[in-house]
Amino acid sequence: MKAIVFEDFSYRYPVPRDLGLALDHVSLEVEAGEFVGVVGPSGAGKSTLAQATVGLVPHFYRGAVGGRVVVDGVDTLKSSVAELAQRVGLVFQNPFTQVSGAKLTVFEEVAFGLENLGVPRDEMRRRVEEVLATLGIAHLRDRNPFALSGGEMQRLAIACIMALRPRIVVLDEPTSQLDPTGSDEVFAAALALRERGVTVVMVEQKVERLAEHADRVVLLDRGRVVACGSPAEVFSRPDLESHGVRRPVYAEVARRLGVAPGGRLPVTLAEAVAALGPVPALDAARLPEAATGPEAATGPEAAVKALGVRFGYLPGEEVFRGVTLELTAPGAVAVVGQNGAGKTTFARLLNGLLRPTHGVVLVDGRDTRDHTPGRLAAKVGLVFQNPSDQIFKSRTLDEVMFGPLNLGLPRKEAEARAMAALERVGLAQHARRNPYDFGLAERKLIGIASILAMRTPVVVFDEPTIGQDHRGVELVRSIVRELADEGRLVLTITHDMDFVASTFERTVVFRRGEVTADGPTRRVFASPDRLADSFLEEPHVTRLGRALGHRETLLTVDELVRAHRVARREAP
Repeated sequence: MKAIVFEDFSYRYPVPRDLGLALDHVSLEVEAGEFVGVVGPSGAGKSTLAQATVGLVPHFYRGAVGGRVVVDGVDTLKSSVAELAQRVGLVFQNPFTQVSGAKLTVFEEVAFGLENLGVPRDEMRRRVEEVLATLGIAHLRDRNPFALSGGEMQRLAIACIMALRPRIVVLDEPTSQLDPTGSDEVFAAALALRERGVTVVMVEQKVERLAEHADRVVLLDRGRVVACGSPAEVFSRPDLESHGVRRPVYAEVARRLGVAPGGRLPVTLAEAVAALGPVPALDAARLPEAATGPEAATGPEAAVKALGVRFGYLPGEEVFRGVTLELTAPGAVAVVGQNGAGKTTFARLLNGLLRPTHGVVLVDGRDTRDHTPGRLAAKVGLVFQNPSDQIFKSRTLDEVMFGPLNLGLPRKEAEARAMAALERVGLAQHARRNPYDFGLAERKLIGIASILAMRTPVVVFDEPTIGQDHRGVELVRSIVRELADEGRLVLTITHDMDFVASTFERTVVFRRGEVTADGPTRRVFASPDRLADSFLEEPHVTRLGRALGHRETLLTVDELVRAHRVARREAP
C-alpha cells in the first residue's frame, strides 16, 4: 500500500510572487512502513514537501496548486488539516513554532494533542511517559516548555507528535539543534516507528545518519525531484555537490581514493572500512606535518574571562557551578556539549543579557555587571540560536542596519556596513525583502549579517549552521575564519562535530555546567571516552581513521586521504 503519493504536484506560495514554484511537478511514492530521507539545498522545497503531506500546503498557506497529494488513501485537497492530523504527524523545522503555549509543563504539552483527540486519561499517561523516556527528556517533565534549551525544545516537539501515534510521521530536520546523543535517540525512535509499521519521512542534513538508516533517499533541487533511490545510489552521483548536497564523509574519502566497488561508493562506516581496508600501524611522526594540526591560539591578554562564575535561572538550580575560562583574541573557539549543558547561557553572560550570581565575567577587561547589554553590544555581538528571537524589522536592510545605528553610526555609514554584511552572506540582492519571507537558513544568515555589520571585537555564533545546506555551512566556515584572521575572537556554539574539526583550532567542552575539556581541537577529539561522557562523539573522519587503523587523530577528509595514501605506500 502507498502511504504517500505525489501526483505531478506543483505549488506556488502566494507571496512573494517572484519566487516561482516551490514544488515543480513532483511525482513521488512512499510505501507504507518505509523510511525515506529527503535531502537538498536550502530553498529546494523540502519543508514545502513536508507541509504538503499534512495539508498545510495549501490549506493554511494558500497559494496556487496543481496535481494532487494522497496521504493514507486521502486526497489532501479534499480533506481538512484536522482530519489529516489523525493520520499523519509533522515535526516542524523550528520547534519553537510547534509548542502550543497553552501548557505550563513538558508533560502537559505532550498530553495536549491527546486531550484534543479524546484519548482516555490512563492511556494518555502511558503514552506520554513512554515518549518522554524514549527521547531522554523524562527529567524535564515538570519544566516549563519555554524554559528549555533549543535542543530540549526540539525533543519535546518530536515527543508531541510521537505520542499521537500517527500512521505516518514527517520530520523536518529534527536533529538540527540536538547533541550527537540526542540525534542518535531521534534516529533510534524513527527506526522503532518503522518497525511498528509507521511510515517515516525525514528531511535531514546529517547525511551520514540517513545513509545508514534510510531505505531510500530523495534528492530535491529547485522544487524538482532530481533523484530517488537507495542511499548508495543517490550519494554516489557525480553531480551531487552541484545540487547543494555533500556526500557522507565515508563516501567522499572513498571517492578521493578512487574506491567504488561495483560502481557505488561506500556510504556507511562499515562499508568504507570493508572497501578501503585496514592500514598497518605507523608511527604518527611518519605522516605529513599537516596531519598534526594547529595548536590553540594564545596571547598575553584574554578578550573574555570567566572567573568562578556561578549562575542559575531558578533558586537552588545552578546552571554553572564555578566556571573559569579565558578566551584570547584572535582565534576561533568552538563550544560544544550536550543539550542543556549551559552553552547558550554562557553566551548570554558574555553580552550582559544575564549576570552571574557569583564570580565575574570580564570582556575586554570590563566587568559585565557594571555595564548594560546596550554598552556591551559594542564589544560582543551575539547571533541567537533561534533567528526569530532576533529579527523584528519588516525589511532585511533595516534589520541589519539596526545594530550599527544603535552604536551611534551615521545612517549612511550604517547602511554601507549593512549592505557589505549582506553581501558577505549572499543576500545583498534581497535587502528590501521582508526577513520573514525567507526560510530558516536565510533568516539565520540575516542574523549573522546583523552582527557582522556591528564589527564587534568578540563575535558569538549560537548554532550558526542550523538549517544550512552544504553551501551554507561552507559560507559560515569561511566567515568564522575571516573574522579570526581579522583579529576577532569568534566563539561558536555548535553540535556539528565535523564542522568543529575542520574549522576551529580550540574546543571547549561543557558538561552539566562545568568545563570538562579545553584545548586544541585535535587533543579534545583524541579522547573518545571523554567525549562520550559528555554525550558527544568523534567527527566522522576521526572515527573512520581509527576504524582503518590510523593511530593519529585525523580531523579532515584531506588529512585522512593523505594519511591513508602514505600508509599504503609505506606498507611492507
